[in-house]
Amino acid sequence: MPRQMHRIVVRFVLLIVGLSLTLGESVSRAQTAPTPEFRPELQDAILRYMVANQFVPGRAKQAAVYVLDLATGRSFTVNGNKAFSAASVTKVAVMVAFYRQMAVPPTAQQAHLLADMMICSENVASNQVIALDGGGDESAGLAYINDTLARLGFKNTFVWRHFYDDPKKALPQTPPPPTTEVDQTNTDPDPLNQGTPDEIGMLFADIYYCARDGSGPLTAAFPNEITVDECRAMMAVMEGEQLTVEIQAGIPAGTPIAQKTGVTSEVHNDAAIIMTPGGDYVLVEMMHNRLWLSYLDSFPVMAEISRMVYNSYNPSAPLAAVRDRGDNSCKIDKALLSALRQGHFPPIR
Repeated sequence: MPRQMHRIVVRFVLLIVGLSLTLGESVSRAQTAPTPEFRPELQDAILRYMVANQFVPGRAKQAAVYVLDLATGRSFTVNGNKAFSAASVTKVAVMVAFYRQMAVPPTAQQAHLLADMMICSENVASNQVIALDGGGDESAGLAYINDTLARLGFKNTFVWRHFYDDPKKALPQTPPPPTTEVDQTNTDPDPLNQGTPDEIGMLFADIYYCARDGSGPLTAAFPNEITVDECRAMMAVMEGEQLTVEIQAGIPAGTPIAQKTGVTSEVHNDAAIIMTPGGDYVLVEMMHNRLWLSYLDSFPVMAEISRMVYNSYNPSAPLAAVRDRGDNSCKIDKALLSALRQGHFPPIR
């Protein structure tokens, strides 16, 4: 159930006047800016590997990688400062906004919609969650989601349209997307659904810190709206996605990972929180090719980059090779749905 009924009215006002990206205090992101001196050997190795596999910065086929150390907050971006079509990765923002406006755990129907959106990446369910974020109105929901991102300090990540579920469905009426601070032409990003690897990675880190101990930007920006249990619920939902063809193929089986993938004909994205014996980190990989990106080109490279990062954190017990592709069917665990309805989750560490 929504917290206060007046929030529905507020969302409509945001939509009408187009203030959803400026209303309220936002979290400063200066302290999480990329630090070039962080793991420079790993940065160089990733760039060399990308180029060797024809993912060349500035070319038609290119990639960007972001790594954030969750113990220190230090990070780096390879081929950064570019906007990419975010595809289904922005469903994480839809989920954060969903929990921001919830006062009690979700109903059985809401829990299933949430799991269907995040684990199966089902667009129909995603659009229904967007509508829930707006008190039943999809356009108001989009305004609320982008207000959430703006208050978290993100300037280059937004989603201003529904996810494709019907080619005849008209786009919702929303304010124009914001002017961003990053390259808008290099990767032909979707003008209404895009992000940068660093901001997407920071959003994942926000969820991790909140779920770990209630710290970080999420609880700072929304002290009375987002709780530790809600962040642990978000982690649990993201742990339900078991696609072992991208980032997950580059870590040992059984390694805790909370991820969200997003794939279109031109863009293959994967973002994850990975908890390993040698340290916890966020890894974001975004790949683009003009007109068409082959899975045969992208998935092996994404898996190997993931393995490189994992081995950098775990040099005493490295993963010898990427894992074979496993069962990647969509499975929603009934125990997860029950836990979401109860709203209580154990510590993530």
